[in-house]
Amino acid sequence: MSLISALLKSGVRGLSVKNKTDRELLELAARAATRFGGYSPEGDSWNPLEDNNQAFHLSVSLRFRIDHVYHDRFQVMVGDGDYWAIVPYDGNPYAATRRAIVMAAAKLAEGRYGH
Repeated sequence: MSLISALLKSGVRGLSVKNKTDRELLELAARAATRFGGYSPEGDSWNPLEDNNQAFHLSVSLRFRIDHVYHDRFQVMVGDGDYWAIVPYDGNPYAATRRAIVMAAAKLAEGRYGH
């Protein structure tokens, strides 16, 4: 069984960020970038939920693994080995990937600091 299949079947470790607003997710992702990624996102224009370059920078700085998988439907899975986010494509794999990156960063910030 692959790592991805095992994670999907076991209920991926991490905190739930599904009920958070986009603003809350972005604030937590910025905290993760600052504490673990070595850079500090600044300004109101920082929005990796909408900007591919910012999402890519966030994922690389946090050393996230990104996998696109099919498990009943196409979805993207992003994480650092401890905290993962899984988001279905729902017609737009780019938006799903950006959202999964931000959600994984938010989980990382909450999980390591209990916020």
